[in-house]
Amino acid sequence: MPAYQRKDARAWAREHLTGCSAVTIPSYSADLKKLNERGIRHDITLAREFGYSYTLLCAEVAITPEENAQMTAGPATRRAASSACSSTPPSARWPRTSRR
Repeated sequence: MPAYQRKDARAWAREHLTGCSAVTIPSYSADLKKLNERGIRHDITLAREFGYSYTLLCAEVAITPEENAQMTAGPATRRAASSACSSTPPSARWPRTSRR
C-alpha cells in the first residue's frame, strides 16, 4: 500500500494518480470455465507498455464473487501490478513509451 496518512490521501492521489487509466476486463479460457490468468497478465503488461500508470480492474461484469477475488487479488494481478502499490511515482515505475 502507498505510504500516506488518511488525511493526506487526496493530496497523494492528485500527485500520483494523474493522466488516463487503463481498464482491464477479465478474460476467460477458451472453454469459458475459468479466468485466463495469462490473458489478464498480458492485458496489464500491454497497459504498462502503452504508458498507463495504473489500471481499473473491471469487476462489474458477469463473474462470480470467487472470480472477482481471483481477478483483483490473484497471482496475475499481483505480479503484473506489484509496483502499482508502492509509493514510487507512476512515471518512475512505468516509463512512458512513445506511440507511433
